[in-house]
Amino acid sequence: MPDQYRAEARVKIDAATVVAPILAERRIEVDTETRNALLIELFLSTQSIHRIAEASSADGKSGEFDEALFDEIKDSLNMEGGADDIFVVSMVRTDPKSAAQLLTYALTGMSEVAKSMLDYRASGELGVLEQKIADLEARSIELSQSRGAPQAAQDPPDPRLQVVKSELETAQKRREELKTALDQAIQAHPKLFEVAEPPVEPTAPFSPDRTLLHTLVLLSALAITVVLAIIVNLLRPTLTTAHELQKVTGLPVLGSVRVMDCPAYQRTHRLSRIAFAAALASLGVVFVIVVMLERSGVNLHHMAA
Repeated sequence: MPDQYRAEARVKIDAATVVAPILAERRIEVDTETRNALLIELFLSTQSIHRIAEASSADGKSGEFDEALFDEIKDSLNMEGGADDIFVVSMVRTDPKSAAQLLTYALTGMSEVAKSMLDYRASGELGVLEQKIADLEARSIELSQSRGAPQAAQDPPDPRLQVVKSELETAQKRREELKTALDQAIQAHPKLFEVAEPPVEPTAPFSPDRTLLHTLVLLSALAITVVLAIIVNLLRPTLTTAHELQKVTGLPVLGSVRVMDCPAYQRTHRLSRIAFAAALASLGVVFVIVVMLERSGVNLHHMAA
């Protein structure tokens, strides 16, 4: 079972401002706890994770998207807290350096998500406009290519192309207006999303709990040993009395030979008990040493690998 490392960061978010558009749209009023829950739900939503993944690409540049990275962030990103608008954001990965680095990129994406909530409706309209502009640009290129080169300077322009270009100019103008409005809203709230404590590379694994794991392994091994001994005894029982032997075989027992309780037998019996006790003690000592090494920071799992 590989070690999991958890990188953490503390962020201060103006929760009331970020969640306000959602509450206005739903026409509800909530308490602080519910508001914080809505904020966490917002940042961990599929749409937000998509934006965070774009900002968390391998080189940390926005605009790129990786489906595998999206799935990984969705499974490993967590957010909790909310007291005094302080939230703990964490990322769990098998590589400590990667966990801290990816969380740093994720915080950039979360900041963008927070800013986009300042003008919720404008942000939605902006996304629709971006798609519309892309479609109009593609349509304009298609019409230009289908017409070909003009045969003469006096050839009339294609009316369809003129309509498309007019709609494209209008959409581009509206997009710039929305971006300006969004920038103004962001400037009016400079402390909307602040990183209070940036993520650092974790030095100790977050999970699994090696002490608990070693304890379970030890107890499981002892339990399996006891169960196997019981099974062997049931399959091949040891008969200790003449009555048991007669009952099993159905034959009369003419006599029995007992072990002589002499000093040599007592010494051998005592030594066998000491050897058994020493084996148990050695197992306990090894267990304690392993637990102490793990707690002191020695990663035995990596050493074995």
